Amino acid sequence: LKLKPSGSGHCGSRECGCFFAGWILQRHSAARAEQMAFAPKRNAPATRPKQPDGRRAEQMSVWSEMAAKLPVQKTPEDRQKRVKLFRQFDPNDNKYLSLAEVDRGIVQILRIKALADAKPAIMRAFQAAKSLNTKKGCPSVGDDYIDWCEFRLLLCYLRDYFELHVMFKRIDGGDGRIDETEFARSADMLREWGAKIKDPATTFKAIDQNGGGQILFDEFCEWAIQQKLALEEADDN
Repeated sequence: LKLKPSGSGHCGSRECGCFFAGWILQRHSAARAEQMAFAPKRNAPATRPKQPDGRRAEQMSVWSEMAAKLPVQKTPEDRQKRVKLFRQFDPNDNKYLSLAEVDRGIVQILRIKALADAKPAIMRAFQAAKSLNTKKGCPSVGDDYIDWCEFRLLLCYLRDYFELHVMFKRIDGGDGRIDETEFARSADMLREWGAKIKDPATTFKAIDQNGGGQILFDEFCEWAIQQKLALEEADDN
């Protein structure tokens, strides 16, 4: 997840200007979340984990598809595409989107299957974007829905949280949680993505905030955001 200095932005093609701020919303104000969205990022590590050719090709296809279908750039062309997409997502024409409408739009309109299957990423993206409307002259519908002024950020977050979900699934054994053995086994891969891990057991306990002995997706996201992890294939698109 490659960040640029404030004003230039990132996301997908890296021009959309957003980063992970959803986890901050429960701890800080929306203004602080926006500030974090433009925090500078360290350079990506020179060495990256090698993926089997088949899986890498599949992931490259997913990133390319998302870059083509998510109009996140601040250009007249992409804005026009967003206007059309927002209307398609909003079948009731009430000018705001519920989580169900966003999910339906991803499945039926965007038709990005990998993203549609990543429900935790969709939920996190929705939660991150739904209360960030602070623009003057842009009416807010409250913190339970996505309005037009939050829509571009939603598209940015969908791509970013999907990247975290891909990471999480590569570590997770298949039950939607990461245990200490799985984390320790994946420590080298996490380091290649940019994580600073000296002792896997100590890091695991720090991420496992509720002490349940397992890392949930939300906990992983918060830690990964702080570590500024990045997938090579995602950064290449």
